[in-house]
Amino acid sequence: MIDNTRRLLLPRGLPGFEQMREATLTPLGGPGVGEVYAELSDASGDPVRFLLADPAAFFAGYTFPLPEADQEALGLTDPAQARVWVVLTATEQGFLANLRGPVVENPATGRAVQVVLDDTFPLAAPVAG
Repeated sequence: MIDNTRRLLLPRGLPGFEQMREATLTPLGGPGVGEVYAELSDASGDPVRFLLADPAAFFAGYTFPLPEADQEALGLTDPAQARVWVVLTATEQGFLANLRGPVVENPATGRAVQVVLDDTFPLAAPVAG
């Protein structure tokens, strides 16, 4: 069996979960579903799980300027090198994506930060699937 899990290093944690500095990404989806992962925090205490997805699978054209401070924190020389994830919330009507708070990763190092964008981006965009 192939282990497709990998680690994320979150030097600032996530807003509301600042003490959680590492995560394990475990693939859940497959072709046609997009790259959906469960993020399982391995910080002290009970684990917290998040669903992350590649926004390109659901939101064509979703882009935003990556602040210089975040580029520096991730060690990126070019923002195009970044991998972007959106946090999904499951509801009875389907999934909602937080497009205002993407998680941005430097795939070369596994370092990631959650970027907080302005209110032109929705907190809960319905995911078409």
